[in-house]
Amino acid sequence: MNAKKKLDNAASIEVNLTYAGKHAPLYMSSLYGSYLIETELSSTRKCDACGSQMIAFELKDGGQVQICSRRGCKKHVLEFQNADSELQAFYKSYLKAIK
Repeated sequence: MNAKKKLDNAASIEVNLTYAGKHAPLYMSSLYGSYLIETELSSTRKCDACGSQMIAFELKDGGQVQICSRRGCKKHVLEFQNADSELQAFYKSYLKAIK
């Protein structure tokens, strides 16, 4: 939480982003139901659903999660560097959950 950076008149949630070798914070509203965000970084990928910029989050084991920056748009993309190992990990955790 960042009390100095206010969005919707409340402390914002701060996430450190890296995109294309550039680093900058992403500020998200902490109010439930608000989609207000601010960042200095922009992506070259556009949302297939609405045309807005996509925001990318790098995964620790490789790949990305990308979300649309437009308020209310539910478009997202999940990319893996090694889809086979990620699917194996998913199935192993899923099988443990249903036993």
